[in-house]
Amino acid sequence: MTNKNKTQETRENQGAEVLAERADVGIVRSVHEKVATTFSPLAAVQEKYGYSPFPESEERVDLGIQWESTNEAYSPGQLNYEFDENSEGVHTRGNERVRFVGRDLFKRTLEASQAQPLKLSATMNIRTDLATQKKEETFILGLDNPNADEDDFNHYGVANFAFRKIEHDDRTEWDLNDRIVSPVYRSQGIASKMLNSMEGIIKQYANETGKSQEISAQIGQASVLFWFLKNGFVAATPEDQAKIDRFISGDPSLTIVSAPSDENADEERQWFIFEKATLLDESGEQNPEIWNNKNYGQPIHYMNSSFRINLKKVL
Repeated sequence: MTNKNKTQETRENQGAEVLAERADVGIVRSVHEKVATTFSPLAAVQEKYGYSPFPESEERVDLGIQWESTNEAYSPGQLNYEFDENSEGVHTRGNERVRFVGRDLFKRTLEASQAQPLKLSATMNIRTDLATQKKEETFILGLDNPNADEDDFNHYGVANFAFRKIEHDDRTEWDLNDRIVSPVYRSQGIASKMLNSMEGIIKQYANETGKSQEISAQIGQASVLFWFLKNGFVAATPEDQAKIDRFISGDPSLTIVSAPSDENADEERQWFIFEKATLLDESGEQNPEIWNNKNYGQPIHYMNSSFRINLKKVL
């Protein structure tokens, strides 16, 4: 066996191990009946779709985080929605003029097996359309590692979760529209702990407002779908449940692909589920315009054209 083949085999085996760690995921099979079943993501992905993923990162840094040391951050009265504006700017894009205001809600240290404690912070960013005065609030929960250089993006920024707050008459919805854990810090439960931390904040907000609270997310990636279902999310509608069932059953009209290797620079462009009819052109090849970020916001862009599934978790 050549060195190249050995490397390929090692990477595929490591990819299988990553999936095997996520096996036995309990999934709620119905929006109406909370009956959990178990399936193997490894079987679903490799056997049904013939897709063998590579490991997300060859470097692993175990932070040894003591999550219980963050409990004080969520006690009643800790969140301050009345902080002075610490950043503000007005931006013009085309005919649109918007004002951005950032407000610190809290900053806490988090003990870990590092020389300096990690920094957990929460910020509320408020975007106001100056023409309509319509406001959009986004809650950002961030975790940083001050033991790394601030310019070292992969090591300084541990995780970042952004929740867009949407007020309805009967409930508050927190749309988890951006989530990232740096590849070097994955596979140690950080994403789940960040989600749990946010759920604690949302429950406090519920006590203050008396309204029902739910977290929502729109998913187009196989591995991300597994993670959300494992963390208690369910399909938002019967139509979304039907999509989950199609994927798990190995529907032959679906496929899993990542961006071409020469463009595949980050995790967000991996493991996307597609309808084959959407992904492939008349010659049976991937339509390159799907991965072209110049098409961001357009129907053909992968963030819109992939197999999107809406999920929710009521708190």
